[in-house]
Amino acid sequence: MKQAVIYFIFLSAFCSCSQQTADEKNGEIPKEKLPVSLTGLDTYLDKSLKPFYHGMASGDPLPDAVIIWTRVTPEFHQTVEVFWEMYSDAGLKNLVQSGKTTTDADRDYTVKVDVKGLQPGKDYYYRFKAFSIISKTAHTKTAPVGDVKKLRLGFASCSNYAWGYFNAYKAMANDSLDAVVHLGDYIYEHEPGTYARKGIERNHIPTKELISLGDYRTRYAQYRLDPDLQAVHAAHAFITIWDDHELANNAYDEGAANHQPEEGDWETRKAAAKKAYYEWMPVRENNDNLYRAFNYGNLAELVMLDTRVEGRKQQVQENDPGFADTSRTMIDQLQFSLLSNELDKPVKWKIIGNQILFGKLNIFFSKRAELYTDGWEDYPTQRQKLLQKISKSGNVIFATGDFHSSFVLKNNMNGKAVANEIVVPSITSANYDEDLNLDSAKVYTGWYKKANPNLDFVNLVDHGYVVIDFTAQAAAVVFKYVSKVDDKKFTVTEQGKTTFKAK
Repeated sequence: MKQAVIYFIFLSAFCSCSQQTADEKNGEIPKEKLPVSLTGLDTYLDKSLKPFYHGMASGDPLPDAVIIWTRVTPEFHQTVEVFWEMYSDAGLKNLVQSGKTTTDADRDYTVKVDVKGLQPGKDYYYRFKAFSIISKTAHTKTAPVGDVKKLRLGFASCSNYAWGYFNAYKAMANDSLDAVVHLGDYIYEHEPGTYARKGIERNHIPTKELISLGDYRTRYAQYRLDPDLQAVHAAHAFITIWDDHELANNAYDEGAANHQPEEGDWETRKAAAKKAYYEWMPVRENNDNLYRAFNYGNLAELVMLDTRVEGRKQQVQENDPGFADTSRTMIDQLQFSLLSNELDKPVKWKIIGNQILFGKLNIFFSKRAELYTDGWEDYPTQRQKLLQKISKSGNVIFATGDFHSSFVLKNNMNGKAVANEIVVPSITSANYDEDLNLDSAKVYTGWYKKANPNLDFVNLVDHGYVVIDFTAQAAAVVFKYVSKVDDKKFTVTEQGKTTFKAK
């Protein structure tokens, strides 16, 4: 009875809000039929979802709180009142939290609520209401506490809209996961025709390289209209970090390889990219630093590093005089201290969400092995310092994105393995066979195996994601691959099953 009364009050308040909104619309001159960030995307809209065209998402799960997100698209610029509800059951019978908030053009009509007072390790279901319309329902889950017996995480990276369909996201949506860890390159900043697959209608919008706040907002809006990306967000809580393409290719603290002087001030562009990211992604905004950590009881600690804009110095070639400069860092001291503290915690598994390759690996972009200058090896002093810390920290696993290939490798120190690394395949972004051809990719695979004795698994050609099942005894890894990214019809296969025994 109490919940029925609450629901009646909720609807009454909502109807009154709808009338107020109508009055506001009658009293103002519309700027345009859709907000600026949907310019060029009108034909992409599923009108049945109005005004929640971009779906729902959740993220940054804590034992007692989780972020829920949506985007409300009004016909005219205005302040929009949005109601939200959180339930403990899929049938939406047990309402546990509710409230209202507002959004407007200043935050691109995105809505983000940090729902608190929840129970640890529980499934929850949420929805939004605006303009008398109720959104679809989405699922999320809080982090557990105490003696945690098992944890199942999915890992994804490198989802280039213009390179193919997000079939891997669709597969993830149907997988049983406690959370999705996205390791970066959630969007790509390139203009149409650059780094795009021919033969499919997946052209990037806007029709230019992303530079301004409006540009980045529009690109996020395009990605979040994809039904498969919406599906995985509606199914699972996300824990995300940016890599370079959320800003510009091969970004570092003070610039990027894909930022030229004629494109304006780097700090202005970086600020625009970060603002759009915080608006469109279900992450907490406690401070300006995106690096953070998540606890899963006594079983695991997940640290999300920012190896792009918090302390990273410019990449250099190995023969550059500055290569051995001991002051060159991948992450700043504050971030290094956070990571060190997390590695000291008394949990079974320490998971490092890491954008770029940490392990020492002979890389092949031609017939000759070379240093990967966008990886940790390009910062040898700080990498060695971190290796020393890890060697005393127990069961450490790096989960790495960026490379568009699949690897399982050991990180060694003084001839002894001190950490394992899983390099996650791309959702769509080009693999070796697509950059070159399949026969060449097979040759390169052989070179990798021969030149890297610390390499336990390699796949240079398949797209997909990784699932790791953690228990106190072991971490079981499996690579899940989709058969195609240029066709909506696909199958899923499993490869590279690896088990790390806990010490």
